[in-house]
Amino acid sequence: MLPPMRFVATGDSFITRRLPSSETLWQLADIVRDADVRFTNFEVLTPGDAFPNAVSGGTWAKAPEGVIGDLQSLGFNMLSWASNHTLDYAYDGLANTAAALDRSGIVHAGVGRNLAEAAAPRYLECPQGRVALIGICSTFHETSPAGQTRPDMQGRPGINPLRFTTTHTLPREQLDALSAMAEASGINDGLKMRIKSGFAKPPEAGTVMFGGHTFKEGAPGTTTEANKADVTRTLASISEARRQGDYVLVSLHAHEALGTDKAIPAAFLVDFSRACIDAGAHAVIGHGPHVLRGVEIFQKRPIFHSLNVYGTKRTFVNDQPDAKVFSGDSAADQAPFTTPYPGMEKGDLLPDFIDAIRTGREPLVSARDVFRVMDICFAAWEATNQGRTVQVQYLL
Repeated sequence: MLPPMRFVATGDSFITRRLPSSETLWQLADIVRDADVRFTNFEVLTPGDAFPNAVSGGTWAKAPEGVIGDLQSLGFNMLSWASNHTLDYAYDGLANTAAALDRSGIVHAGVGRNLAEAAAPRYLECPQGRVALIGICSTFHETSPAGQTRPDMQGRPGINPLRFTTTHTLPREQLDALSAMAEASGINDGLKMRIKSGFAKPPEAGTVMFGGHTFKEGAPGTTTEANKADVTRTLASISEARRQGDYVLVSLHAHEALGTDKAIPAAFLVDFSRACIDAGAHAVIGHGPHVLRGVEIFQKRPIFHSLNVYGTKRTFVNDQPDAKVFSGDSAADQAPFTTPYPGMEKGDLLPDFIDAIRTGREPLVSARDVFRVMDICFAAWEATNQGRTVQVQYLL
């Protein structure tokens, strides 16, 4: 009989700036610290000077390294960081974040220099026992999964992936009509060429492909199924964690929903979570859609299909092409900064300056304006590095 252990978990910590000290924050910290195992999902990076990737997980999620210490000050002692944002700043950003997490000493899982490392359990030592954490993610760009090490090739850094397939079903009459539309439009011509060249496999008998989507005959609907290799790998990690530890937690970052209802997980997520419990996991901690989904008790053990966001509202994200301030979780809560400075497009400064000399007027952007922007940038840089408020000192 294992000794009792208190456990607390939150959803995504999407915190892009240092947390200020406040009474409310420390009241939350008291709740977190009251537990032995204290989990959060770290959905940002501390990439340092790494360049942004060509694609992001929806925005380029960046934070100063001090945010990790802030989370530890609030009491958290283990986290996963396999998410749709893990490669926002390419491989250098991943490596810099991993190094920052290692320096902090916090237990972190779900990401690694290769697939074996990303899928490996990580352990938290507690007086009541050893707690294993396995991190995995189903929502990601195709370049994000870690690669397997081979005798002739090193592995690729990335996340521990949970891939899945989606199959749509239609009655025979509608399926035939879709097949005719595919032929008439040529939407599958690229696939046909890849099959002919040997770079793709032909679809299964009875399957209609339409622009990368798979359709079969059946009652109208959609089914999803987790990748068997990814499930097998995860169950093997759980088995290892059971041998090496006393408790096993699985962290699952997933946005996929059943239909258009964000509050209901896709079927493959439910099946995967139950398989984890059957394999010996003590709890599955879901997060990702930034909404609170249901809690399922399966085999007398909890599956949190999604915990809500943990952090501050009014989060500023220096997105591309426009920065945004988030005051909530829905699209309506995003306030983009789209006003050009100061009402001019990039590339127009020099022609405006020449015209100002010719006509004797003041340029739209003066030297004073430029220096004031630089002063603000220097103050922001100093505040980020020192983790404190810095007053802007205007030189002009």
